[in-house]
Amino acid sequence: MNGVALVKEGDIIYVPTELYVGHARDDFHGGRATVNKIGKLGSMDWVEVKENPGTCYFLSYLLENQEKWMEEFGNTVAHPVPDFSPEFNKD
Repeated sequence: MNGVALVKEGDIIYVPTELYVGHARDDFHGGRATVNKIGKLGSMDWVEVKENPGTCYFLSYLLENQEKWMEEFGNTVAHPVPDFSPEFNKD
């Protein structure tokens, strides 16, 4: 089944946490997020969420993990958690 058929702009979907050692200002805590863009890269469907603009997630990966993240994050809304400490931002 086509993954894009399962979601549309405005839908709520769970996204994962993203933590970076070398540039912690980009850290992002996963949770519930609102789909604001849907696209295709080759044969892979992707989505972008309004809480993490500029980051594209492969839709198949998100759909495979929805139950796990629902248990992990519950009603938590996804959000940035930047750390601007110099020791974590050496690029």
